Amino acid sequence: MTVQGVTGNILPGTNFTRGQAVTVVATPDDDALSGAAVTGNSVTIQNAPPAAPTVRTLPAAAGDADDLVCSVTGQSGDADGDNLFFDFVWTRNGLPFSGAKQGSPTSSTVPAGSPLPSDTYACVVSAYDGSCSSPTASTSVTIGSAQLQGIAGKRSRQPQRRLPH
Repeated sequence: MTVQGVTGNILPGTNFTRGQAVTVVATPDDDALSGAAVTGNSVTIQNAPPAAPTVRTLPAAAGDADDLVCSVTGQSGDADGDNLFFDFVWTRNGLPFSGAKQGSPTSSTVPAGSPLPSDTYACVVSAYDGSCSSPTASTSVTIGSAQLQGIAGKRSRQPQRRLPH
C-alpha cells in the first residue's frame, strides 16, 4: 500500500495494521527541483495493547447474604480491533481469593455465604487481546452484616411493667 502526500515525521496509525511492514520513501523537494528518492529501513507494526476496562462491584452496600458481582462496565478499547477477553482476580482482606465464579465473559461473582461482615473484597480486572494485557482496573467493597442492616430499621419495644394491685 502506498500512502501519498504525507508530510512530516509522523504517519497516522489509520494508515496501517498490525503485522504490516512499513517503509518510508522520501523525496527531497525545494519547490524548484526534486532530488533522488531515498528509501529507509522497513519497520513491522507491532500489537497495540488494549486500554484498561472500567469496572464496578454490585451491590455497592453489600451484606454477608449478597452475591458480589464484579462487572466490566466500560469496554476497553483496542487500537488493533482485536477481540478482548477479561481476566478477573479477587482478593479478600488483601489475600488471594479463589472462590469466585466466572458469571459471563464480562463478569465474575463471589457467591453469597462467602463474604463475612467486615471483609473487604477487591476485584482486579485486565483486558487481554491475545497478545498482551491492558493496565488493570479495580473496585472494592467492604461487607456489612445483612442481619444488622435488617435490624437497623426496626424499633424495639420495651416491655410494659405492671404495677402490683
